[in-house]
Amino acid sequence: MTNLPKSPINYRSSEWFAGNDEVALAHRVVMASVGQQVDAENSKPIIGIADSSSDLNPCNLPLRNFIGEVRRGIEDAGGIPLVFPVMSLGEDLMKPSAMLYRNLLSIEVEEYLRSYPIDGVVLLANCDKSVPGALMGALSADLPTLMFTAGARPAAVYRGRKVGTGTELWRM
Repeated sequence: MTNLPKSPINYRSSEWFAGNDEVALAHRVVMASVGQQVDAENSKPIIGIADSSSDLNPCNLPLRNFIGEVRRGIEDAGGIPLVFPVMSLGEDLMKPSAMLYRNLLSIEVEEYLRSYPIDGVVLLANCDKSVPGALMGALSADLPTLMFTAGARPAAVYRGRKVGTGTELWRM
């Protein structure tokens, strides 16, 4: 058996950075300005981190605590992580219903993935509308995708007592 040279992987994002023309150079400069070095050969995949954490949505807020770990995991695996915001859908404050915006989130995620130099994505979502909306967008974009959820949101505390959104809310 002969040892064949490994052929380099041609990442989707390579289209943005390959060559020495003005556009490719400008794209590499943009990446450098956000602290990421991308060479003309683009030997590392660019992995987006779609962040739906928000102060407006307690369900997705815990995701904020994991961004650094997700970023380090991507770097340790040889990728370049880039965080970008996406809508945070939550029933608590969003009226009349978060369900009305699920498809908008899907479109937002899909368009981010199609229009930017992203080779794969980690979706950070937690609510029952955010998770399917983000997944729908990523599936439509047809890129490698990983969904990360943070589990149940912490119960609120009122007058020193934990207050859940089910039984306690209905008692009120």
